[in-house]
Amino acid sequence: MSSKRNILYIGNNVGYFTSEINENWEITNQENSIKATKYLQSQQKIDAIICDYNLPGNTGIFLYDWIRAQSDFDAISFILLSKEFSVDLYKLAFNKQIDDFYVTSVSNPKDILERVNYLCAHKKPVSKS
Repeated sequence: MSSKRNILYIGNNVGYFTSEINENWEITNQENSIKATKYLQSQQKIDAIICDYNLPGNTGIFLYDWIRAQSDFDAISFILLSKEFSVDLYKLAFNKQIDDFYVTSVSNPKDILERVNYLCAHKKPVSKS
């Protein structure tokens, strides 16, 4: 990889990615959707968003909908995380065209970050229907 990926992690499990921080990516944490939207609107360049499903006050799906409604952020890769697997949540993420879905209790953080690299290299804006 030629340059560092700038990843916005939205959630409270900051330690989940701590051991994976290296020269390939820089992870900025915002613990809720309000802080995340302010951060995005501050013109920070973000390559990908990794977001917990359970956020204070709303959900990662709600935040995903807001992000996709903003044309400036349409090409940013979005990965949704959940502590436990839920068929309904998985189907909802698939139907909304979320780029990927991981269960943190059984997923290696490095695998998620490697998926970010792949998505950043191949992501196209989501078509609005």
